[in-house]
Amino acid sequence: MILNKVSLQNFMPYFGKHEVRFASDAQKMVTLIIGDNMRGKTSLLNAVRWCLYGTALDRARNQIALYKLVNRDAWQGGERTFGVSLQFSFEGCAYDLRRTCTFPPSAPPNPRDAVAQLQAFLLKDGSAVSADQIERLIARCAPEQTSRFFLFDAELLSEYEELVSVSQGQGERIRKEIENQLGIPVIKDGIAYFKNLRADHVKRADKAVATNEIHRTQQLEHRRQQEIVERATLDCEKLRDEKHKCDTELSRINSRLADNEDAARLLLHLQTEKLRLKSLKEERGDAIDRRKEIVPNLWRDVIYLACEPIVTEYERAERERLSLKVEQQTIARLRTNIQQSIEKKSCFVCGQNLSTEIAHTLGKLTRELSEKVEAQASEESNQSEMTSAVNQLRTIRANGSIERLKDAEEQLSRKIVEIHRIDSYIEEIERQLGEIDQSEIESLGRRRLELTRQLGSIENALQAANAKLQVESIDLEKRWKILVKMTPASGTEVKEANICEAMLDLLSSCQDSYRENLKVKIESLASEAFGNLSTEKQFTGLKINENYGLTILDSANREVSLRSAGAEQIVALSLIDALSKTTSRRAPIVIDTPFARLDLMHRENVLRYLPKMAPQVVLFVHEGEYAPTESTPITAHIGRRYRIDRLSDSRSELTLL
Repeated sequence: MILNKVSLQNFMPYFGKHEVRFASDAQKMVTLIIGDNMRGKTSLLNAVRWCLYGTALDRARNQIALYKLVNRDAWQGGERTFGVSLQFSFEGCAYDLRRTCTFPPSAPPNPRDAVAQLQAFLLKDGSAVSADQIERLIARCAPEQTSRFFLFDAELLSEYEELVSVSQGQGERIRKEIENQLGIPVIKDGIAYFKNLRADHVKRADKAVATNEIHRTQQLEHRRQQEIVERATLDCEKLRDEKHKCDTELSRINSRLADNEDAARLLLHLQTEKLRLKSLKEERGDAIDRRKEIVPNLWRDVIYLACEPIVTEYERAERERLSLKVEQQTIARLRTNIQQSIEKKSCFVCGQNLSTEIAHTLGKLTRELSEKVEAQASEESNQSEMTSAVNQLRTIRANGSIERLKDAEEQLSRKIVEIHRIDSYIEEIERQLGEIDQSEIESLGRRRLELTRQLGSIENALQAANAKLQVESIDLEKRWKILVKMTPASGTEVKEANICEAMLDLLSSCQDSYRENLKVKIESLASEAFGNLSTEKQFTGLKINENYGLTILDSANREVSLRSAGAEQIVALSLIDALSKTTSRRAPIVIDTPFARLDLMHRENVLRYLPKMAPQVVLFVHEGEYAPTESTPITAHIGRRYRIDRLSDSRSELTLL
């Protein structure tokens, strides 16, 4: 089976029409669909599932109600139809499957209360398939009971760990689905057929017994035992039917309660957001008050910014003035010393007599120094006036009002935007909560408790009934063998019954042998896949149990009892790969969130191995798992890339990259 295209109309977050064309080239068989959480990746996977089987599943594998599949904006806009079409090829034939759900135009405002009409259409090579043959053909192309092995959410692969211990719960259900994938039910059907046929021949042979007293006694005992076995069989069938009905109703109630659990979470979100909104409004008020406090003093920062260059220039001049003052004092001392030397006619340093020429020169130098001192004194007087003016400017100091006002404005703007967002979110939550009937929640909760208790009683009764049936069947076989000895050897019915018994033995033996051979093959293939996927090379392989559970073996062939979530995902992928290669049916692998639990090295190995697991691979990833620009071992195999963008809380959009 190869997927070609899926088209959606008003399905979950996809308002209007959207489509994805899948890569199907032998070398470029990977389709990559990238989107963050809550964008619609799982919804897209559910669209494929719903189109094939008419059911969409949540993370607990409960069926999602129809009213939750219709896009909310489309419903509010008056649209009453949603649907999905899937084009695929199988065994050389082209198929176009369309499934739609239509609510009446007069449907109530809440889609939960509306009655829907479902329709399916299938074209095979352009010719319409009759309605009564559609589901049979789909089951031939992609049986629903095997869908968990090619259409799955990788975050749920941990449930395969339940196969490690034989149980009657989820592990048992997965085991049955594995055997369906492997074709074992065909043998079981043959066993059931020959068992019923043998029972018919036994009844007819019973009538052919000789009529003497001993024979009649054995005949009556055989018939009574046969009636006991038939009643025990009917009891088991009745209990199985009751269990199935109980399981079905419990699943429906769990699905409805899951909706209401969503409502409980919404209610908690509502309370949290209202508290947050109250806090934000208080913070907005504080920001407004801060702004009012800042504005009256803002002029200081404005004036300071204007005068800052003047003050800076003054401070530079002040430093120069101080330097001149030191120079002035030095000149004054030098002038005094020179004047004394002229008056005494001797050098003030060495005491030698001064000549007339030197005295004249020193006199001239004294006059020059006096002029310089007077000029500096005049400049100092001017500087004093400047100092007085600058000191007045210094009293106007910046207090950070501009920066604080800017910060207050930014905070206020953020608060306003956040308040608007939360207001809108609260309005949407209240709209959704308005659709929920609280009394229904309580009623469903009580019914679930009743069904859980009832289911426990039924399972106990079924276990006891099966045990009784087994004991009574053994007794019936003993009585049948006694009766056969009393029946003419040439009796046709006895011969036919013996042939059926031989066929039952043969089929039972074949079933056991087939199971064991399959397990050996699955163990070998899964170990090979595990070797390619795992980064822990000290592990030698996997060991399979009666329940198809796989356990990791260390270098000494000892079972590794504890394993991480990432290791569990690798083991589960190894099992899925082995099942795919064991059966003749090759299907695409469609995986949601494939790398969430894996480290980088395991992710690289999975990316490298995925193209070998199936003829076509579709990956739903977020950028934390796989960046669009990233070069990985799977890059060369990617034929198409799409991105999912969220336009609103009820709308997503697909874009081909």
